[in-house]
Amino acid sequence: MIKILKDMIKTRELCGVYTDADDTSKFSVGYVLDCDETFFLLESIDQYGKADGVLCKPIEKVFNIEIKNEYITNIRRLLEYYGRQKYREIECGCGMTRSLLLFALKEKKVCAIELYESGNKNIIGFIKDAGDKIARVFLVTEAGKPDGEAFIEINRISHISCDSSDERKIELLSKLND
Repeated sequence: MIKILKDMIKTRELCGVYTDADDTSKFSVGYVLDCDETFFLLESIDQYGKADGVLCKPIEKVFNIEIKNEYITNIRRLLEYYGRQKYREIECGCGMTRSLLLFALKEKKVCAIELYESGNKNIIGFIKDAGDKIARVFLVTEAGKPDGEAFIEINRISHISCDSSDERKIELLSKLND
């Protein structure tokens, strides 16, 4: 799948990526921004043709990639209707997970982080530091209220979602709480 993901990067092809073996009807639509041997970054597009953040997912979970089907064609039509925004600029020289954490730090975006393939959003908050091995996160609740800090090992991260509609809602609530 790495070769196909790299082809998607070169062609900027809108694609559907299936990663949930427990529910094979679920998939994410978007543009593959980058990948390494372990993870890939996907600029996610929602079912209405609107940008829905950036995902960092393990390549080993990918079991199907689809392009040019009816659903994806309709998403592309919606993107064109709304006017395609510029691709995200994420510097990816230091591994996909750390690159997305550094993007979230720079842009002051809320991230939802899954650890150890738990299937849960174990950590939700603003990234305050993303070193080579440890990330520091200022935690927030779903209501955007401060909830302490976490120090996590970057190599234990199994999934990151940044700037999706869920995270944007929490980010806005956090601002409204100030």
